Amino acid sequence: MEDKKGNVMFTKDSLRTFLSKKNRVVFLIFFLSLSVRFIYLQEIRTNPFFENPISDAQWHITWARDIAQGNWIGEQVFFRAPLYPYFLSITYTIFGHSYLIPRLIQMILGSFSCVLIFFIARMLFNRRIGIIAALIASFYSIFVYFEGELLIPSLIVFLNLLLILSLLRNIRKSKPIAWFFSGIIFGLSAIARPNVLVFAIGIFFWLIIHKKRKDLLRTCVFFLLGVSVVIIPITVRNYLVGHDFVLISSQGGINYYIGNNPTADGKRSLAPGLHMATEGDVDNVWLSSVQIAQRKMGKRLRPSEVSGFWFNQAFQFLKDKPFDFIKLQFKKIYYFWNAYEIESNKNIYTCRKYSFIFKILIWIFGLAFPFGIVGPLSVVGMYICRKQWRKLILLYLFVCLYMFSVIAFFVTSRFRVPVLPFLIIFASCSVFWLYEKMKTRRYRDCIIPCVIFVTALVFINSNLFGVREKDLLREHFFLGYVYGENGLYNKAIGEYTKALQTPYDPCDPLTRSNVHHNLGFMYRKKGLYSEAEREYLAAIRMNPEHTRAYCNLGTLYAILDLADKAEWAYRQALSINPHYKAARMNLEMLLRKKEIPSLGNKDRWDK
Repeated sequence: MEDKKGNVMFTKDSLRTFLSKKNRVVFLIFFLSLSVRFIYLQEIRTNPFFENPISDAQWHITWARDIAQGNWIGEQVFFRAPLYPYFLSITYTIFGHSYLIPRLIQMILGSFSCVLIFFIARMLFNRRIGIIAALIASFYSIFVYFEGELLIPSLIVFLNLLLILSLLRNIRKSKPIAWFFSGIIFGLSAIARPNVLVFAIGIFFWLIIHKKRKDLLRTCVFFLLGVSVVIIPITVRNYLVGHDFVLISSQGGINYYIGNNPTADGKRSLAPGLHMATEGDVDNVWLSSVQIAQRKMGKRLRPSEVSGFWFNQAFQFLKDKPFDFIKLQFKKIYYFWNAYEIESNKNIYTCRKYSFIFKILIWIFGLAFPFGIVGPLSVVGMYICRKQWRKLILLYLFVCLYMFSVIAFFVTSRFRVPVLPFLIIFASCSVFWLYEKMKTRRYRDCIIPCVIFVTALVFINSNLFGVREKDLLREHFFLGYVYGENGLYNKAIGEYTKALQTPYDPCDPLTRSNVHHNLGFMYRKKGLYSEAEREYLAAIRMNPEHTRAYCNLGTLYAILDLADKAEWAYRQALSINPHYKAARMNLEMLLRKKEIPSLGNKDRWDK
């Protein structure tokens, strides 16, 4: 309840009201959502990737461990947005290193997100639509999936829902301090994934519509103060450690290039030159982007300059081939609205093998469920709610602006997740609306919405531009990597062999080259040296700049007492990447021992 001044007061009566029959649905939504997620979490513990994260998840964990060990400030400008690794590091500090606890926390957050969806839908529409939206979200497979991954989406969804709910509540009547806290939420979302900053335009436009001129300036000032409280310390920290002005992170340039270059397909996150990232546990996308940019510019570059270099490379593509660039953008719009869940690090649908409940929640039989149904329903919902645009414009603006912020780069299922809660709300509205029309037998009102639904159903579930092509090469590659890391060399060899048997993809020669390299490493571990040499040489033929292949080939020759060949291989690696520490160290050791007939213990050469 509130006092005469509008301040919230917590009393026994207000607690009873909150726990009343009317609000029990909130608890039911939360526990239903959590039950679904807990079942899924228990099932996927048999998945080989559960305790062997790859790619982005692996970099998050490496970074989080470093923070948890005391390196809270760091030593370089942030390449990736920092919120999620710091979130992980807090869980590691409190609970110790665990692959289970962060996922459990994310699923609790996901369950709260379903409750927030209920509150937003109830506020904008009615209680029934709120319940429908919350139920859909509770069982929505992509929410469940990403809450079970050591990735950012679950945190972003929660923050964005909290932001929208706070804005909707504040617009009615609130003190400036409420706008300040809304700004803090927006700032937190931005340091989780910076492309949400584009939504600031939508918030400002929405405020112009709803706020009186005399209140607008004060509201904007307090909101921006809240945003600044979160973002400015990140910017200052970047400047202090790197002497460079970077607002949040420097990843924007390389990501923009990945999505906009002559070989880009709009959905694959293939960074150039990953074979050059040779320094152990560092972020390979960051290292390769820096090394290539500095090599081409012929000088050391600050992080902002590296990002600018890659932006310029993408703009050159726009300048040289404007029609190809435009076609690519339309293709990305199609990908964004397609029902197929486009993979990023690994194929989402393969998780069906490890979870019975996931088999029920996501499938493809011509129609790709669930987005194949929710997507068309959301389009219908946006159409039938058009006359209420003033009340709902914040949702319309978020969907549109966030969609274009994704399309500007490249489209994957992970990047589409933040708009799903609002599409689900629109879809729930259309379900309720159609039910009401059918109940009152106003069938004629349903003609246009039904035509829109069928059209959207066909379009969203279509299979154009290779949208449903499975990247089997990378799928087998990552599984082989996991088996190899766990010493299961025969299984790893089997997966790498399967990867090489997949159809050749000219857009991804580097991954195929890496398959040959890793296969060579597995053969070397098993003592099959001639097979290892064959695979290393195959990797080099496919990618003459594969520094790791040269370095590990040198190690193989050193093991076989072929000192001259080993020296040649190490020098080749260093001629490509003079900063390759392992190659330089091995070469120096080789030159010291070159006169000795036997190199002794072979293990000393293992990288």
